[in-house]
Amino acid sequence: MALMASAETLAVCACFLASLGHTRGEPLSPVRRRLVDAVLPGCCRVILLAVGFWDVRAVGWAPDAKICISNRVSVMDGLILYWLLGPDVTFVVRSEELAWLPFCGRFMAALRSVFGERGGSGSILLDFPEGASRGTRGLLPFKLEAFQSLEPVGLVALRYTSAASLARGGLLSVAGLLSSLRNEVEVIFVGTLDPPIGADPVGFADSARRVLSYSLGHEPDFPGH
Repeated sequence: MALMASAETLAVCACFLASLGHTRGEPLSPVRRRLVDAVLPGCCRVILLAVGFWDVRAVGWAPDAKICISNRVSVMDGLILYWLLGPDVTFVVRSEELAWLPFCGRFMAALRSVFGERGGSGSILLDFPEGASRGTRGLLPFKLEAFQSLEPVGLVALRYTSAASLARGGLLSVAGLLSSLRNEVEVIFVGTLDPPIGADPVGFADSARRVLSYSLGHEPDFPGH
């Protein structure tokens, strides 16, 4: 607990200093960016170790795509994907109000987060198109932002043990994670999906959801299945 608290404090301090005086919505300067990139990956790994993720298993290779999408399962999703994909990832956050919270907004700015829109200064734009989580019971319908441009998208599937998959937010989530000495997650890099010929964003999103569902072993709940 003390180690995790120390890592979290260091990460928050680095993000606070890097975003101090920074204009919201603008990319961090190279100097500020280097401060965050030097501190956050190590802090991220310490936090993952502290909550029992001794081994983050990755299957396949990270997709070669500007836009990547992942299923939304746990409060740990962002940390795990940040650890694997590196500090060059930009997270899409759907609630713009979070940008104005005193500490949360600064932390997200340091992580290159963008709020409900396309863009970002990182080489990978990572979106959770469900917007919420159904846990291990299948995927919610996808929101369309990541599919509007009909560019290829990289597919990433997250599969947790039961204890970690229930950790969706709040103090009970943290308590649930800490109650297990070992939590496990498998990150499946499914590959890059091109939009079907003649598809619109809705059809493209449905196709991506279908492939991701099969990769996770979920029962299909699509029309016609």
